[in-house]
Amino acid sequence: MTNNTMTTKHWTRVMTVLLWVMMTIGLLSVQILGQEPEFRTRGFIPKENGTGTSIKPLHSNFQVGLAVDKSDHLYYEGDTISFTLESSVDGYYYLINLQPKTENGEQHFMVLAPTKNFPLNEIQAGKPITIPLQDEERTIEAQAPFGKDTIVLIVSKKPLKPSVFGLDRFEPKLSTIEQFNRGFSALEALDGSGFWDSDRVEITTLPKNSTDKPKQGKFGLFIAVGKYQIPSLSPLPSIQNIEIVTKTFQQLGYDGNAVITLVDENATRANIKKAFAQLYESTEAGDEVVIYWFGHGDRMAATEITDSPDGERGYLLPYDSKERKPDSGLFVPETLISDLEFGNMIKEIKNRKVLVIIDACFSGTFIDPASLENINPDSQVATQHTEENPFFDFKKSLDAFRTRSISQKDAVAITAAARDEKAWAVKDRFSVATMLLCKHLIQMEDSATIRDVFQAMKNDVLKFIAEQQKNNPSFTIQTPLIQGNAEQFLLKKVK
Repeated sequence: MTNNTMTTKHWTRVMTVLLWVMMTIGLLSVQILGQEPEFRTRGFIPKENGTGTSIKPLHSNFQVGLAVDKSDHLYYEGDTISFTLESSVDGYYYLINLQPKTENGEQHFMVLAPTKNFPLNEIQAGKPITIPLQDEERTIEAQAPFGKDTIVLIVSKKPLKPSVFGLDRFEPKLSTIEQFNRGFSALEALDGSGFWDSDRVEITTLPKNSTDKPKQGKFGLFIAVGKYQIPSLSPLPSIQNIEIVTKTFQQLGYDGNAVITLVDENATRANIKKAFAQLYESTEAGDEVVIYWFGHGDRMAATEITDSPDGERGYLLPYDSKERKPDSGLFVPETLISDLEFGNMIKEIKNRKVLVIIDACFSGTFIDPASLENINPDSQVATQHTEENPFFDFKKSLDAFRTRSISQKDAVAITAAARDEKAWAVKDRFSVATMLLCKHLIQMEDSATIRDVFQAMKNDVLKFIAEQQKNNPSFTIQTPLIQGNAEQFLLKKVK
């Protein structure tokens, strides 16, 4: 993200109009929320039936995918359930059911596969497996305790012993979650070798005659960093941007009680990871989730070519980012948030309808390069995918699926700039991309899709940059990008 002070007549005229529009609808009068040391609690209390268990290695050079047979992930007592498993490498699969907590607070798990009757659990790269297997004489049914079940798939490159899951043998029996956690430490110790990877889905189970169908909710995580611990990083209008974004999405039905807001010193790396965990705990399959990031971005060479097809990593800078040497401009990667880590955090909240907005320099690095091969050169927008070549469908485009990408079928990602471009912000006022995106979100018609809004925003950004370049040659191009199934993502204003 780059600051710039502009004094041209065109800039004054354009910003006067935009500011008048924003102030007319009340965008600049919203109170900043979420700057207190602790997270807001209203609307973000983890569900009592939920599980906070996150089973994901820090390092992995392959991908696995897990899906269920119902798109709404809702099962009533006695309904049969089947699971589809896939891996990008040959390996061995383990399917685990983490059940909801009981009324007395206990929680159990069960290994669904392999079992003593069907011990073979090999999986081949790119070849999906359905559990239960066709030759198995069993069904998997929804049963009590009812609530939110988490189904975890683990694929390892070599067979795992039952003791990794705290068991003596693989069999479909209930065991305590404490037993699982004790055994799981053995798997965590193998983290750095790229030995295993995992995926998870949540399902909701209800009694047979229940009429309580979960309602779709709207949730947000808004992060803006304009002040940093590193003095050499230029300040950015973080508070102003959060004001605009917060008010805009309030008009789209995102109640303040269901939004986590992290600004400046509260947007530490640890708090950001905690916020993503809260977002997972507080949402259900089918919910609508918006994740917004504003701040500095960077890019540097990837440590392993297997982690990045183009040999480059993109990074977002939280408040507590660190430099290798003072004033060097070279950052310690472990203190940043890489495209790989960010993509994995997004993947953890899969099965929601997710809109990701990244307003930072070089933010295009967060979009999968493989999916950009079909970009329309005139629009710099990923072309509409077909049923034969969907960008975000893991099962049908395994080779293009990367951990670095925001990789979900129902996710849409908007970046303020391409992978090698700066994103411009007006000093002490707002970001150009954020302001124009919010402008078109407010003005959109009821039938508009995210792609419609994006295209209008992008056209305005390109026009604005072109006007600035006439008087300031140092003004570099900024090209917003979009990826995902944007035609099917609708945001409607509250009437």
